[in-house]
Amino acid sequence: MENIEEKINSLLRYRDALPEDEQELFDKLVGDAKGRVAACAKAGQLTLLESMLLAMVIAQQKEIESMLCS
Repeated sequence: MENIEEKINSLLRYRDALPEDEQELFDKLVGDAKGRVAACAKAGQLTLLESMLLAMVIAQQKEIESMLCS
């Protein structure tokens, strides 16, 4: 599986094409994925990008649920 930093670097042109406020969101989501790198590494049947996207979705869901419960 590719290195997570290599994958992030391959997405930088995409990030740069986003509006500035969305670049900040992209950075936050990528940070969420980096924070779950161990889970990404264990998901051997998934591509690194798929693992990163799942980590991002989980982080967003946690945030949604915490907002709903407060």
